[in-house]
Amino acid sequence: MRIHVGMMALAALVFGALGGGCGGDTVLRLTVLPGVVPRPTALRITVTGGGIVAAPLRVSPVALPGTVVVHGLGAAASRICVAVEGLDASDTLVSQGSTTVTLARDHTTAGEVTLGAPTSALPCESVDSDLGVPGGDLGDLAGKDAAAPCPAGATFCDDFESADTSRWTLVDIKRDLGTELTVQSARVYQGSRALEVVATGTVGVENYAVVQKNFPPTAPPFAVRTMFYSVQNLSHFTMVMSVYDGSTHGFSMGGDSDTAWVITEDQAVVPDHHSDMATSDGGRWHCLEMVADAGGNVTGFVDDKPLIGPFARVSAVQYTNLAIGIGRIVVPDVDVFFDDVAIGPARLYCP
Repeated sequence: MRIHVGMMALAALVFGALGGGCGGDTVLRLTVLPGVVPRPTALRITVTGGGIVAAPLRVSPVALPGTVVVHGLGAAASRICVAVEGLDASDTLVSQGSTTVTLARDHTTAGEVTLGAPTSALPCESVDSDLGVPGGDLGDLAGKDAAAPCPAGATFCDDFESADTSRWTLVDIKRDLGTELTVQSARVYQGSRALEVVATGTVGVENYAVVQKNFPPTAPPFAVRTMFYSVQNLSHFTMVMSVYDGSTHGFSMGGDSDTAWVITEDQAVVPDHHSDMATSDGGRWHCLEMVADAGGNVTGFVDDKPLIGPFARVSAVQYTNLAIGIGRIVVPDVDVFFDDVAIGPARLYCP
């Protein structure tokens, strides 16, 4: 088994072997924040616990904040300690930070480290201590599938393992003839349940069926993510994920008239931002993300690829709600599924 590590916008590096047997690809996606200390030119990353025996990993050059992606952690690894040391051009230690992470076997787990001033303290208090869960509407994770992800730093998550929509503020359906919105177990991304929305539209008349989560007004940086499956290709601007303020300012993501991914922006002179790189095809799971950075630029990601934008927002507003489901439909018989929904202050990535 081998560890592969890389930083966003940098080439991947290959490092020495780990102990333990090989399984699927267990991955750590570690966000490194610079804090207020001098910014390093290189990082030295040490991973311990979970049966791992490996030399420190080195990443250089470094542009922070950034994300380090560590592959090949293996099925044997579970709870680990990740220590990050910041080095200057002469390899002198200028900063450090650490975190404990519980890996999801054969899946990607997110973590975060903020670098601070060097100390003599151990990198992690104990890899056997209780991490707890991040703040926000995460619910009780006890007894759930170990791979059901809630990204580090998320302010709201729902994988629908509760078997209902109780974590959402409201269910909103217009023209509900032929419309169903249920939590089911026949088709899921992972775990045992996912949300299904079936709707029938009428050409020239806009219908919708969504669940909506309300939250305090939030300015960028801001991000939402969902795993999404459609039985049919998305077309005719059938929208499936939306972020809005309390009025009509915001964004919706779905498929345009050419069955390409699109983000529509209300209150914009040119409201539609299309992708000509990928089809909003049905029959498989996709990871959909909408990310607004601190400067107000919006990017749409599909399956980890930036397919739409970035583009500057026309209306600089604070957002107050996320809606998933069928936000707009003018065609008959659309059947879609949602799993692993998350809201957070920065890009959440795919589970």
